[in-house]
Amino acid sequence: MSRGLSCVLSQQVDPLSDGGEMNIERAETPVPTSCAEITSPFMATASRDIFVQNSMGLHARPAMQFVDLANTFASNILVRRLTDPAIEADGKSVMQMIILEAGQGTALRIEADGDDATRAVAELAELFETKFGED
Repeated sequence: MSRGLSCVLSQQVDPLSDGGEMNIERAETPVPTSCAEITSPFMATASRDIFVQNSMGLHARPAMQFVDLANTFASNILVRRLTDPAIEADGKSVMQMIILEAGQGTALRIEADGDDATRAVAELAELFETKFGED
């Protein structure tokens, strides 16, 4: 899941150095050599496994309910289909949610990362637990 981090490594090149060697500016703490080395201790994550309970599955109306609620949160929301075929979808996109083809009994994992991740997962899982107001 994209965590929305970007990274820029500052490098200074001395045009007068022999062989075009690169001089990298040093700081007191080690400078990361790649974006993969940068992690944020402040990024909260949460997830919950659920089953689609409503008899018609995750059709257009419940998918839209899910997306509408997901878009009220700042966190990134990812929904993974745990049964074959394994598919993942952006929880803030109705088209991707429908492509999950999640019928009744399908196992899904709701994942969120961001400051409101725990609350997002709890409220989104509640939609499934209440069968989206159907049945």
